[in-house]
Amino acid sequence: GDSATEPYIVTHNLLLAHAAGYRLYESKYKEKQQGVVGITIVTFYLLPYSSETADVDAAQRALDFMYGWYMDPITFGHYPRNMVDLVGSRHAQELLRKMESLLVNRFLLAVYVS
Repeated sequence: GDSATEPYIVTHNLLLAHAAGYRLYESKYKEKQQGVVGITIVTFYLLPYSSETADVDAAQRALDFMYGWYMDPITFGHYPRNMVDLVGSRHAQELLRKMESLLVNRFLLAVYVS
């Protein structure tokens, strides 16, 4: 495999599958069943090790790659700017439209980043 590109392709396809399932449920079943479609993201909450700009930036990049990678496309319809800038052509460019799905955050641990 190609570890430089395949993780981006796999994650993008996972998000497209979630979007397809969401749209199918909304269009065919929601009115009768009155349910919700959800997604659970399990990740670390990342904090800057210090107030130094480099640590603050590192924490934001880490959050973008660990959390924003999944949630920004669902919430905003695009990937985090940090990811697009750093990954460039390896990144899938097709965007997801905003979905009103149920979000469950599970932060099991906070980690300091430097």
